[in-house]
Formats: sequence, C-alpha cells, structure tokens
Amino acid sequence: MSKIIKKIKACEYFSYLEIPDDWATLEEFADWYLNSKMPLMVPYNSKVFVTDDATAISIFRKGHYQVELYLIHPEMVIPEHSHPRMEVIQFNLGGGSLFPPDDLGVCSSWGQTSENLLPGNSHGGETGTILGDGFMVLTLERWENPSEMTSAAVQWVGPVGPKHTKLIEESRNG
Repeated sequence: MSKIIKKIKACEYFSYLEIPDDWATLEEFADWYLNSKMPLMVPYNSKVFVTDDATAISIFRKGHYQVELYLIHPEMVIPEHSHPRMEVIQFNLGGGSLFPPDDLGVCSSWGQTSENLLPGNSHGGETGTILGDGFMVLTLERWENPSEMTSAAVQWVGPVGPKHTKLIEESRNG
C-alpha cells in the first residue's frame, strides 16, 4: 500500500450536506441525491458484487434507500429481468463510446434517468443497444426491507450466467 500523505475525514468533508431522516418516495430520494451532487459516501460494509455482465458497489445508503454504481462490462447486453421487493431508478453516467460526446467531452447520454421501476417490473433486454466498450450507471433504490439490502444484482429474477447464479445462491444461503 502507498504511503498516506493526507487524510480527509468524511464527517468534515460532508459536513455541508443535509441528509433527511427519510424520504416519502424513491423519486423524492433520487431528486435529493442528484441535487446534492451525488455524494460518494461508500458505506463501511460495502461489498463489490461481480456478475457475468457487471460489477457493482453501494456508494450511498440510508434507511430504505441505496445508490449503487454499476460498471457494465464490455460487449454485454443486460437480459430482461426484474427486482422483487425493491424499486429502481437508473441514472446514466455514460462511457463506452455508445453516444457522442457533448461540449464537455462527456457522453451525451449522461443524466438520462429512467422511470421508477416498481417491484417486479422488468427492464433490460434491449438487444443491440447495450454493446460496446462498457458503460456506467447509478441505480437509485428503495428496498421494502432494509435488512435485505445488498445489491440489485442479488434481488434479480431473470436469466443469469454462472457468476451471477453463484452470487445469488451465496446470498440466499447467508
């Protein structure tokens, strides 16, 4: 490990941030998170989840709410699937040269936000549209039961590859 030359304390760094005790809806949480400039407050027990098509980690968590950063692997099409017992809003961060750059050199799809996907609603499966060099999305999530909160990759119903199958089985077996 490299020598530490500076230490920034998270409680001081984020002291400007007013975090509500709760939000009434996932949309209200998403508005708060995005308007707060997407604070990267990685929970101390955050785990990296690796599936056949993506890698994810929680970057914010409070009560029923969580934000995960997803790195979608190159040359992948996410199969149609759903997430029981949780709501999800996706926020596109871009990458992968899928869309042309804007004036800042950022992917022109940056900031595209999905509708709220209610528990059990399917998404994904857009064959031919999610190929390329990989890309990044945030998933803003509301879990029905915070004690189940892990990753949207674990709360998954739909086709999966061998890594994803193992991940889901391990999470169910504790």
